[in-house]
Amino acid sequence: MKNKKTYFGSLIILGKSNTGKSTLLNRLMNKNISITSFRTNSTKNCITGIKTDKEFQCVYLDTPGTINNIKQKEIIKRIIKTERKYMSILYLTKYLYWDNEDFLFLKDIKKYNIPVILLINKIDTIKKKENILSYIKKIKNKFIFSEIIPISSKTGENIDRLISLIKQKLLLRPHIFPKNYTTHSSVSFMISEITRKKILFFLKKEIPYNIQVLIKKLKIIKGEYYINAVIKTKYSKYIKILIGKNGSMIKKLSTSARKEIQIFLKKRVHFFLTVI
Repeated sequence: MKNKKTYFGSLIILGKSNTGKSTLLNRLMNKNISITSFRTNSTKNCITGIKTDKEFQCVYLDTPGTINNIKQKEIIKRIIKTERKYMSILYLTKYLYWDNEDFLFLKDIKKYNIPVILLINKIDTIKKKENILSYIKKIKNKFIFSEIIPISSKTGENIDRLISLIKQKLLLRPHIFPKNYTTHSSVSFMISEITRKKILFFLKKEIPYNIQVLIKKLKIIKGEYYINAVIKTKYSKYIKILIGKNGSMIKKLSTSARKEIQIFLKKRVHFFLTVI
């Protein structure tokens, strides 16, 4: 019996802040792998999503921060050097948001000879869709892309077309991960990200985006999760905000986070959240 042909590759999702990188990853994975927020720079780690669809296996890397940050550029280059043999790039921009910063960044990584698929995101916000074609023609003169696709990671418009193209980019080689794997991220990391997302959602600009959530204890007793988490902040003024009047805010954060963690783990969760 002949071995079944399998295809594998990795895609790094790049772009400036607030272009929808995390939302795109969640859409491609068809589940919430990466934190999404209205706040820019909300992704602090390089999230790995692993998607296996029959003979196709793809690893998605959602990068944190912005492309103009020196430290961030080094992280991206390190990833590219390691993965470039099996890699393509998904580069996100928004309609009319392309500028010299995008061009300089892509020019800098051109030396790696990696295919770059340009995704013009958030087209659901464009009133005159006919303007997109002229915009694409303009961008084609800026850089050589393997493909340019207008998408909406929010509504899913053209995502099927993108997934079909991604599969074409994968190489004929064995899968690296078991088919049921969806992320490298540990359970503790995912719990901390869910909790941090709730903080950003409920407190908006009152709290800095780089707030930390640490998982101090995670136990499974008779099939139920018992989790102790701590919100860590350097400044005492944020402690009062996070606790709220008579503990109202910390209770709201804890309850909302617990419900989403419970959905993620598919088990009953006992969640205890404090602030230091």
